[in-house]
Amino acid sequence: RCDDGDAGTWTAEVTGPHVACLAYKYIVRSRDGVVREEGTAEWSRHYYNNLRDVPVIVADLWNDVSDPEDTFRNTKAFREVLFPARRVNFLDNLAGSYEPESRPPVMCVLRVRATCVPRRCYVCVTGALNQLGNWNTEKAVRLTPTRNSWWEGVVGLPEEQQPFEYKYFVLEEATGRVLWWEDRDNRCANRWLHWCSGPHTYGNNLLLFVEEPPLVDCHWRAAGVVVPVFSLRTSDSVGVGDFADLRRAARWLSSAGFSLLQTLPVNDTVHTWGEGARRHDCCPYEVLSVQALHPVYISLRDLTDDPADRTEIARLAASLESSDVLNFAAVMDAKEIFLRQLFARRRSQVTSDPSLRAFVNRCAWWLLPYAVFVACRNTGCPLPRPGSMSELAAVAESALLQDECEWIYFVQFNLHKQLLAASRDAAEHGVVLKGDVSVGVSFDSVETWMYPQLFKLDKEIGSPPDSWTKVGQVWGLPAYDWDACRRDGYAWWMRRLSHMSQYFHAYRIDCVLNFLRTWEVPVGSPTGWFGCFEPVIGFTVAELESRGIWDIHRLTYHNLHEGLCGTTFSPAEWDWLLQHLLEPKGGGFFRFRTDVCPTECALAAVLDSAQLPPMEDLQQFRGRVFECYRDVLFQ
Repeated sequence: RCDDGDAGTWTAEVTGPHVACLAYKYIVRSRDGVVREEGTAEWSRHYYNNLRDVPVIVADLWNDVSDPEDTFRNTKAFREVLFPARRVNFLDNLAGSYEPESRPPVMCVLRVRATCVPRRCYVCVTGALNQLGNWNTEKAVRLTPTRNSWWEGVVGLPEEQQPFEYKYFVLEEATGRVLWWEDRDNRCANRWLHWCSGPHTYGNNLLLFVEEPPLVDCHWRAAGVVVPVFSLRTSDSVGVGDFADLRRAARWLSSAGFSLLQTLPVNDTVHTWGEGARRHDCCPYEVLSVQALHPVYISLRDLTDDPADRTEIARLAASLESSDVLNFAAVMDAKEIFLRQLFARRRSQVTSDPSLRAFVNRCAWWLLPYAVFVACRNTGCPLPRPGSMSELAAVAESALLQDECEWIYFVQFNLHKQLLAASRDAAEHGVVLKGDVSVGVSFDSVETWMYPQLFKLDKEIGSPPDSWTKVGQVWGLPAYDWDACRRDGYAWWMRRLSHMSQYFHAYRIDCVLNFLRTWEVPVGSPTGWFGCFEPVIGFTVAELESRGIWDIHRLTYHNLHEGLCGTTFSPAEWDWLLQHLLEPKGGGFFRFRTDVCPTECALAAVLDSAQLPPMEDLQQFRGRVFECYRDVLFQ
């Protein structure tokens, strides 16, 4: 427990046996428990392996949760790709800084956080002190990268040291050129220098760790591109860009000075089966499985070196690349035929491959359900009730599905290897591979089959009327039951994001606003007009009336005046509406019959099935009917 001191400084003294590393973290605790923790995602660590006889003082700062070093810079993209950690064993550096007989009275370890330091560059410190070079950058103290974003350097100080100013800068190692100074006023040692003042009772030496505020404004900028994988067609492609082309694209971007490559979703979206059926399965946001990768992106050339196979791949490429447009169904058919033939020839070798078996065992939690689902679709077998992993394994090993499931394992295993190789290659070239996580899944998907409790299968998501479309949008994706997701700790979402993180260094969350509130409409609705936000706090009648809205009945029920005949509708069209859809309200007003079309879905069904009168433009008639039906403010 720390004691409150002057100027917001909290202090504590701890004694104990010597340890080579001291790790700790600050929290604010009330009588009821922990109230707040530091924002830093890692514990503070100080190393002093051979300094057994030296007392240690640590002058720390509270790391706020909003600090860039603990938010966007503390991510895989920054720490592993853009500015990978330069790991150095600081124990040796600190222990070797001074021999025991030549140690200064105070060994001050300056610690500062700076993620955005380019490769082959270093953080240095200089200032109005001989030990810091007296503002001479050539004599400055060069800091050592220790862990993640930390840079540390040792400065020897006397017991009695007057306050001095200093500043950090970044130095290019090869040229000795100063890239930039931190964008702030000079720092002053007043905050921690009083610990060096004597006389003190610590003996002849003192080890002082000083945690500094992060470097201000690292002046880092980057550029990137957003491109669908299928558009990355090269001379090695077979009708469509693939994961091998993704690797080539990242290398080109690196050579051109780009740092980010963002794709569209790469999950499997094939829902239908049969010749030509796949032409409607190419929307990357209507996914079949949130883990499985799309077979269309597999690189055939990376699968085989056999001359006969290479000849066949070249023939397929010449045929498919001759088209001016991407023929999705033809590419899928061609790749599937080749993959099945290749698997049939190599089956004994493939199925006994230890790496493939390890992949199947490691990914069984998603691969088994996916394989059973797709195998049943491909073979026409009825889809079983979703069960445990052991039950699904028994289904996958049945005589009807075993061959198909093993082929699916083979395809997914090679997709996994190719995308993982592309991701690692991009990282080696300093390019962040950014994935795209679709907001929803298909109604007919592995996810709705295995986890129906997480979805509202009677509702679909979309967007309300806006400047893009005056009637709103319906996306054909089931709405999430967020209460159910919350009850299991968002485990489905955590597994989804964790799985895709092995391939991508960052994500784009499609329509991320849906995590806050979702526009839900009844399944089958032709538009998003009659949707509503969920969650939502509705208006009461009293609230509306208090705001001067009194004619609630008129605003919530349809009111079609007979004057529409001859203006909006022809006499024949109006007569048809009176016979099939409308009922009188009095005073020349009519409303839609609630027993025939209580909802927009029901109205659409009636117009689709009814025998309509002869008219010049049927679609315009339907549009006018729907406009009248939507002429309400509340529902």
